[in-house]
Amino acid sequence: MRRLGKRLRSLREKAGLTQVEIAEAAQLDEKHYQTIESGLANVTFSTLVALARAFGISLGKLLEDV
Repeated sequence: MRRLGKRLRSLREKAGLTQVEIAEAAQLDEKHYQTIESGLANVTFSTLVALARAFGISLGKLLEDV
């Protein structure tokens, strides 16, 4: 989970987005997104898909190096 969190943070920062902005784009609660990015939350498949869509990338690209 920590590797996924680091990946999400890296993608978010490269996109120039805040945690609030990416959470809204993925239709997630801001606090839930924060726990995912910090590596403290288990993530469902549907949440991963929503995050990939929010970043405008494929699920495979989202999970690259995770």
